[in-house]
Amino acid sequence: MTTNNIVINKPVSQKALKSNKKYRLYGKKNHRGLTRIQALRDIPVHKVKKGDLGGWVEKESNLSQTGDSWIGEEARVFENACVYGNALVSGNAWVYSNAQVFGNAQVFGNTLISNTARVSGNAQIYERARVYEHAQVSGDAKISGYARVFGYALVYGDTRLRGHTWGYGYTRVKGDSWEKSPLYIQGTRDALTTSSHTEITIGCVTFTVEEWLKRYEEIGKENDYSDEEIEEYFSHLKYMSKRMERLKKEDPS
Repeated sequence: MTTNNIVINKPVSQKALKSNKKYRLYGKKNHRGLTRIQALRDIPVHKVKKGDLGGWVEKESNLSQTGDSWIGEEARVFENACVYGNALVSGNAWVYSNAQVFGNAQVFGNTLISNTARVSGNAQIYERARVYEHAQVSGDAKISGYARVFGYALVYGDTRLRGHTWGYGYTRVKGDSWEKSPLYIQGTRDALTTSSHTEITIGCVTFTVEEWLKRYEEIGKENDYSDEEIEEYFSHLKYMSKRMERLKKEDPS
């Protein structure tokens, strides 16, 4: 990974390498309370090598320890925002509030992703684009220039929005992809999202529906959820499971 064309790679201790984590927090917090990340394994898809320093996070839950997702360069992910799957956030991009970037999405340049916005699929957000409020961008959509996507707007397929274009309110802009929006529930602690047709992500943790329903209590305790929170999220999981099954019957593809 490079920052200003300078490769930043630091030695990794054997103790850190034995942790089975993808990355660790590195060094001291900056003036905004954010800490750099350091790769503990290679991530070839993003040209990241073990020991490379990445971007900035507020806490470990901002970037999943599974998958090949990464935060590079001077990018910042903070508050309750989450990056997971194989997504990449780089450049000077900011992802914050309760926003989520996942799938194979790429967010770079001087972009801002905030509120409960979600960027997924193979979507690309770059230059000075903004995606915020409850907006969703997915499929092969590309948002660039000074484009703004907000409100309850849904941009998907192979759509291109550039320059000073605005997508807002209940706008649906489609190229050739999803006909239905991914399911989303904001729980007391973390959000639940259908990150694929068979998987649900809570915070930055992703499992199949079957795995969640089978191991929800164990997974909850591993992530320091209280008994009350575990029961709350189990209720959400059951609801999402039924909705996903119903949507599958409506659209078998």
